[in-house]
Amino acid sequence: MTVTEVQAWLATRVHKETDCPCCHRRVRYRRRPLNNNMATFLVSLDAIYLRNGNQWVHHKKCTYKDRDYTALAYWGLIEPKVNLSTKKRTSGFWRPTERGHAFAWNRITVLSHIVTYNSTLISIDGTPVTISQVKDFDFGAMMADHGIGGAYPSFPPPRPEPPVPRGTIIQ
Repeated sequence: MTVTEVQAWLATRVHKETDCPCCHRRVRYRRRPLNNNMATFLVSLDAIYLRNGNQWVHHKKCTYKDRDYTALAYWGLIEPKVNLSTKKRTSGFWRPTERGHAFAWNRITVLSHIVTYNSTLISIDGTPVTISQVKDFDFGAMMADHGIGGAYPSFPPPRPEPPVPRGTIIQ
């Protein structure tokens, strides 16, 4: 098969998981909505981050049901801590971005869907939504669960990371 033929073949199967006939790699195209689990994770991450003096937060301290919260990084709402360990794939630590903080506090909108191809962001599309408009998400209850209320807190700048020693391999 030529590259053009393979591209045409994959285009007919792009909306489901399939194997590439050339490299035999699993390929997957997904359009994913911002969901209740992601919103819940973001609000809990933001609350813990602010309460702990803008320290990185391990995901196990946050509220979530599924691990799809990592998709929030595609919207630019959270960022992972660089993993310096060769024993683990990721550090497991996250922090909200300034944009994520504003979204968690219902101050900005984001587009409702991301489109990925093999976990690479292709586009962000859909309708603009606030966090309180995310399907099945109870903004007021979530804020109350974390003891949050009152005025919108300013977002502290992230603490500077210690310099990485020379020769350290970052994965």
